[in-house]
Amino acid sequence: MSLCSPCAGIDAFQLSLQSNQSEYGNRRGLVVSVDNLTKHHGTFEELVDCACLPNACSLCKLFVFEWAREEMDRSNSVEKLPTERHVSALGRVFLTSPKRDDASVKRWLQQEHSVGERTGMIYYGPSHTEKELEGGIRVGISLWLKAPGKNDVGSECMIGTAYFFFKRGMLASLSHPDTATIRAKDVVEDPGTPACLGVATQWLQDCLTTHEKCRSAIGLNPKLPKRVIDVGDEDKLPRLVETNGMSGNYSALSYCWGPDLTLTLTQRNLDSLTKGIRNMPRTLEDAVKVTRGIGLRYLWIDAICIIQDSNEDWREQAARMNDTYSDATVTIFAAYSAASAEGLLQKREAVEEVSLPWKQPSKAPGEIFVRLSQKWHGEWDDNFLAYCPWSERGWTLQERLSAGRGLTFTKKQMSWHCLTCISRENGEFVDQIAKQKNAMSQGTSDRLADISDHWAGLIRMQDVQEEGLTMGTYHDMLVAQFYRIMNDFRDRVFKYRSDQLPAVAALAKAVENRLQGRDRYWAGLWESNVAKGLLWNTWKLKPGVNYGRPPGSGGSRVVLPSWSWASVILSMFPDICTLQEPLANTGTNMNSAQNVVSGSLLKNIRFPNLDDQEERFIPTRPIELRFTAPFQQLSDDWFDPNNGVDASYPGLSAFETILRDDFYPKGQGSDGHDSLATPKLDPLYGPGSEFAQKHQPCPGQVFAAIKIYKWMEPINVGRYGMGVSHFETTAFLILESETHTGDSNATQRFRRVGRLNLTKGYSGHYPRPVMEWEGRSVYLGDVLEMLDEKPWKEKEVVLV
Repeated sequence: MSLCSPCAGIDAFQLSLQSNQSEYGNRRGLVVSVDNLTKHHGTFEELVDCACLPNACSLCKLFVFEWAREEMDRSNSVEKLPTERHVSALGRVFLTSPKRDDASVKRWLQQEHSVGERTGMIYYGPSHTEKELEGGIRVGISLWLKAPGKNDVGSECMIGTAYFFFKRGMLASLSHPDTATIRAKDVVEDPGTPACLGVATQWLQDCLTTHEKCRSAIGLNPKLPKRVIDVGDEDKLPRLVETNGMSGNYSALSYCWGPDLTLTLTQRNLDSLTKGIRNMPRTLEDAVKVTRGIGLRYLWIDAICIIQDSNEDWREQAARMNDTYSDATVTIFAAYSAASAEGLLQKREAVEEVSLPWKQPSKAPGEIFVRLSQKWHGEWDDNFLAYCPWSERGWTLQERLSAGRGLTFTKKQMSWHCLTCISRENGEFVDQIAKQKNAMSQGTSDRLADISDHWAGLIRMQDVQEEGLTMGTYHDMLVAQFYRIMNDFRDRVFKYRSDQLPAVAALAKAVENRLQGRDRYWAGLWESNVAKGLLWNTWKLKPGVNYGRPPGSGGSRVVLPSWSWASVILSMFPDICTLQEPLANTGTNMNSAQNVVSGSLLKNIRFPNLDDQEERFIPTRPIELRFTAPFQQLSDDWFDPNNGVDASYPGLSAFETILRDDFYPKGQGSDGHDSLATPKLDPLYGPGSEFAQKHQPCPGQVFAAIKIYKWMEPINVGRYGMGVSHFETTAFLILESETHTGDSNATQRFRRVGRLNLTKGYSGHYPRPVMEWEGRSVYLGDVLEMLDEKPWKEKEVVLV
């Protein structure tokens, strides 16, 4: 590695000091000191020549070749590189292109006429990120082409920027108070080396000894799970251990099984695995290596620690999954492994680096390293976990939220998270305590990192009153966050879709425990406001994506109530459920501005008395939900498009027309009752429509609608949707009877098969008339008012 004369003369130590002491102007997301620019090469052509020599300057080549690759990608005259199309399990498409090789870049530089036409002097100077972004300020060096005769800000053209970093073994001898902002560190190519695992060990020890919040919230030597793997040392086979109430520190693994997991615990191999575990899939084998490397003796892996062919053992362990991961000393996340055979200690792509002299006063000469800034952007941070295979597995959501400490392995680097901080192998650091407080005060987005921060801040809150919250407000924040977490399942896959309830059972238990008896969970709903919990709707399915076996299909270990969001493949809670609002004991409140009562329209809500409370979390038999609600039976031939308008109640005819269009879109037709045996699929939602998924015909079947919730819906209106108005909105459930009782006054058992919202005075995406009545067109926004012309009878409803 060689440096040209201008690069060899760069004083990296002084540049790092200048980044802390100078006045700066903002340039392309960087903070740059124009006054501190120093002459480098005389012209741009000289810089390019230096980068293309046989014994090229390493730093000049680093800057110039990366600049050239970007120019070639933008140029219409350069052949585009072939892109590879990657499709994830959820149908997400990722396009990647190979990096242009040095030989083709060099040819382009030597032949491109515009290179010689770029006039001005080459300068270098200090730069750092504009503000304290996630991970902290990064200090580095930028290379500039400055137009001749101009000294004003903006006259420079940035060629590139690179960040300083130290090798870890050099930090002690080169530390200096004025260079504390140089947080970047090297990332080794092989994460399985003792040096890399030593970094993880140091993170763990720092957390165990110095993080007060973590020490108080995550106990040491907890009661071990029912079974763990004793990893022993490299000279012994790991073996399965029945703990029988033992205590100890352990790690837990969060990973993707993949289609062909070759080793699981069964009733047949239980005894043999206690003698020794051989032929472990690579991810599991790597987890053993990591556990040993960070000084822990025990490891919990679901495939080996839960008897997979025992429904009783599976249900017992699934219900306490939150304890398993929250009590773990650390959870190991195999984020970029799509299957258990891929491993988590995958070698990283080598990143080009260049060393510069480091001349620190009163210290022996040393060296500092630089890498291009592009190598340090987005792909390094935790939000990119949302695009990795691990994030698409259904069970990993609960595992991520439950874990108090986590060690994550990605294709780029290793990172640590706990309640106190986030530390990354590349040296970035995030104050988690401040980040969680910010998430609590500003709410949260749908990004996994933000959801996790908000959840950790709520569920591990030491004293609610000290945080300035009433228990009522705290309750609403927890329940709203729970529904927001449920929405994340629309981006995840399961082998059995019925596992959605087991996959959140432990989270629900954690909420119940924090609420100290103020609310109870029932298979996806919260008893304090059942009506709001029923507002979920189906979510559009992506064509060609295998979401797993549908709810209720063969092989399921769970019996799903039709009223639960988990009874459909994908579901979605609206904002009114996921945004925290004050708790009302009656479930209703008055909106004085519009004089509209908003809230639950259900009365006398009753759940069954259960001997086994675990049934509320993972039901294995039917659970009835009883309440009284405004009830309207639909006409016997509501599904017939030739059905005329009922003059005695035209509002109901309009309502049935909307339902018919939802279940039987125009152009598909209907052939009377027989068509309900094979419902047509909504072209918008395909098999995702709730009715298509759940309709089960029977002779003499009764269909009905009930009103469950009313509120003032904020809707963007006006030109370009820039204004917001509030419209009275009512939510309806569509029900079908299980059987025909023959007695219209008898209490019938119904299944939920659909949900519909109607908004008074707003037709939204439904611009065409619903129907014609008495010489005028009836639009969607008119139907609610027409329905209200005739009161609906209050009736007891039994939902199964």
